[in-house]
Amino acid sequence: SPVLSRDEFVHTACYCEENVYHLIRQLRAVPSALFISNPARLAPVWCQRASSRPDGLVFWDYHVVAIDGSQNPPLVYDLDSKLDFPCSLPLYFEHALRPNSLVDQLLARPMSERPGRLHRRYRLVSGQNLMRHFASDRRHMRHKSTGAWLAPPPAYPCIRGPWADSDHNLPRYLDMGADDFAADAADAADDDEEVAASAAIDGRFGKLLTESELLAEFALA
Repeated sequence: SPVLSRDEFVHTACYCEENVYHLIRQLRAVPSALFISNPARLAPVWCQRASSRPDGLVFWDYHVVAIDGSQNPPLVYDLDSKLDFPCSLPLYFEHALRPNSLVDQLLARPMSERPGRLHRRYRLVSGQNLMRHFASDRRHMRHKSTGAWLAPPPAYPCIRGPWADSDHNLPRYLDMGADDFAADAADAADDDEEVAASAAIDGRFGKLLTESELLAEFALA
């Protein structure tokens, strides 16, 4: 594995999507971005540095990492993880993600009282498409009533890719299927159905994967 340090890369706590955008831009290889979430916006990820628990468990509303599928095994770049940097995908899956089939057993009630509620889904986006199309004006990081920052923003300007269709299309990357998109309806009010349909066809916002599909994508199934 390449010898790298997390300190070589831009990192702002709670802005993982921007961290991964800059990480991909810095790397010579162009890995893919992997958005991790679920319709409940409660996605368990272990071995996270933000956690105070011994197992490093955090329930993220969403998390984003980079994956370099050109390596064997594929490598995961997670700037928020306690695991090696980068970490092989098989090890990351075993320790940081853990199979969805075990999630309900591993997590105490009431968090897991609805079977499958905490199972993660994945959106895989090519690095090239992320660089071209991603945009965030950080509105999701402001308190809806007061406008105060929920976490201090990065010092650099907001990201808008050269082919982005708006100043804020993050909700499209976080669309994990049934029910979860409703919470962001206000943020995406200016996105018409025709644009959304064309985006699905050309793949600019990647593809939605189940756990088994993700493993098959990288020949780990």
